Amino acid sequence: MNKKLLTHRKRDKNLKTPITGFCQLYSSTTEDNLRAIGEILEDVRISDSIPIDQFKNMLERSSQNLMDKWSSGRKSLRTEIAFKILPEYPSAVLKTSLIIDAIIDSLDDNLDELMTKEERMLNIVELVRTTAIFNQLPVSDAARKKALEYFNKLLCIGISEILYKEKIKMLVDFKQQLHNSIKCYDCKSLVMDIFFELPLIELYGDDKNIKNIVSLARVHRAVCLIKKDFQDLEHDSENQTETPLVILSEKGKELLKKYMDAMMDYYERKNKKFEPGRFNGDFQLITKRLQELISKEIAGYRNEGFMSKSFAGSLV
Repeated sequence: MNKKLLTHRKRDKNLKTPITGFCQLYSSTTEDNLRAIGEILEDVRISDSIPIDQFKNMLERSSQNLMDKWSSGRKSLRTEIAFKILPEYPSAVLKTSLIIDAIIDSLDDNLDELMTKEERMLNIVELVRTTAIFNQLPVSDAARKKALEYFNKLLCIGISEILYKEKIKMLVDFKQQLHNSIKCYDCKSLVMDIFFELPLIELYGDDKNIKNIVSLARVHRAVCLIKKDFQDLEHDSENQTETPLVILSEKGKELLKKYMDAMMDYYERKNKKFEPGRFNGDFQLITKRLQELISKEIAGYRNEGFMSKSFAGSLV
């Protein structure tokens, strides 16, 4: 293991706002786009009529638009979760992880959010910009293979969610609706895989324990998605954005609470099945940290109360 490649958590603790470092690294990727754009402008001979500074201004606006959402907590930064959980994080994959974060958030906004014409334009520019960056990032063959597999997982997530929501609408039995709601969140939780796979593969190769850590990270993600969908329930209903909770809320608040309590109980049991004692070294520590974070999220839901719409813990 090359220690020079590692970013340590102790260094991160010294930052007043850890998100700042991520944003600085992410912002620097616009320079790669601008170099490529400069070559294109020269090739088609339009650099005299459209200066590169105009492209720079647009890219800075589009990237800042997303970074503002990360900084305010309006959008998830999944990379940050893995960065905090792992005892050490390999800097070799940090930029790749941030770029994938950006692609997902841009896609999500484009599908689910009502935006002005300018906001949509900035969102699309950022989506195309980050896709271009992703394809030129230097990563290991194993990491690139996982990243490419991940985009097929995104297809699976999107299509499965549509199908499960249709099932939830058609069913009337509580247990069947609960089962399909959990399955829907299980599928949606796959979005977290790459953010643990990239650094863990870089650190530990094909260690069989990686699969267990990724499975536990999915539990954390599912719990957070349920909490966030409830927090956004009114917003999603107004924007006609269907989530499992929007559909279930049509049955009334008390029944929705029953569904959510049952889902939290399910993921709490699932969390407890991962016994840290089964693992050694870093994997034991990572398991403990993830379990503590999951327990904190579930406790936040229970302690704050269903009707408050204000949950403790990070909504990621």
